[in-house]
Amino acid sequence: MARIVFVNGVAAPTLAAGQVLDSPVASVRLRCLVPAAGLRALGHETGLVSLTDIARPGIAERLRDPAIRIVLGKPTPGTFALHPGICSAALDALERLAAARPIHADVCDLMAADEGPAGRHRDLVLGRFVPVVPSRWLADHYRPRCHHAPLVVEDPAETEEMARPRFAPGPELRFVWFGTWGPGTARLLARTLDGIRLADRRLSLTVVTQTEAAGEVTRLADAMIDRVEGSWRITHRDWSLPAVTAALADADFVLLPQPAGDPRADAKSHNRLVEAIRQGRFALAAPIPAYRELDRGAWVGEASEGVRWALANPAEALARIAAGQAEVRLRFSPAAVARRWAAALVLPSP
Repeated sequence: MARIVFVNGVAAPTLAAGQVLDSPVASVRLRCLVPAAGLRALGHETGLVSLTDIARPGIAERLRDPAIRIVLGKPTPGTFALHPGICSAALDALERLAAARPIHADVCDLMAADEGPAGRHRDLVLGRFVPVVPSRWLADHYRPRCHHAPLVVEDPAETEEMARPRFAPGPELRFVWFGTWGPGTARLLARTLDGIRLADRRLSLTVVTQTEAAGEVTRLADAMIDRVEGSWRITHRDWSLPAVTAALADADFVLLPQPAGDPRADAKSHNRLVEAIRQGRFALAAPIPAYRELDRGAWVGEASEGVRWALANPAEALARIAAGQAEVRLRFSPAAVARRWAAALVLPSP
């Protein structure tokens, strides 16, 4: 049995049997918590330690055993800015630990060319550690920039369970968008919604995102209410995993737009499309690389065209969802992804 320690922004020393840990940060859940639980299910011992704890007396010393696999997760937002001195010391300790065994570093987006501890982290990931990325696009992007070839381990689905596929729209078409609200989200959604013109249908959108974005969602709703060909009714729900599940259960369509031509969008992983498919709903996804890989299970392209096609071909839309679930079950289940983590970390069979 191997021991794997995930170093992340999670202030918890171990993942005990039966213990459930959660985080509103997708990279923590999908690149740390779910893989750690999956590796435990395979018979390996897993632990969690925060990046800032690595610098504390005695913590790094406990990880000196070269048989311990160390996975450095993506630092949670604000970690470097809030704790620059501690993070610098932690990165120094991790570099010393890398002399005894490879340290794998999760890289799930495009790293900025920052200075200070964030720049030091980037230099170590590219020059010393073994990068682990969630998509082939990111592997291709980082390969010429890294000392070690990036390994691809995709984001897992949140759980093994699949909801029953459903596509039975009524007089009101119900859409959902979920995720972290960013500076360009309102413009992106407004452009997407404005392209969906259906004078004979009522249209509603549920936005599941952080509480702090509620005001911007309200302003988006006000801006969309006077459209000539029918108004959009837009509501906000505070983000949580149960809230996402409930909103998807009520939806006919899941909106997954991305800004065209933005490399940060191309770097996105499959995770939100995987979740929409797992919940048995018809997704309207932007043609970014990760989503194109799943085009048998969703509409990947212009959202308005996907709406018209699905309404005209409901049986085929339902069949696409079922095909997507078969692929998600095979490729993105927590158990399947845990096996790929085990292979990437070169773990012995339990």
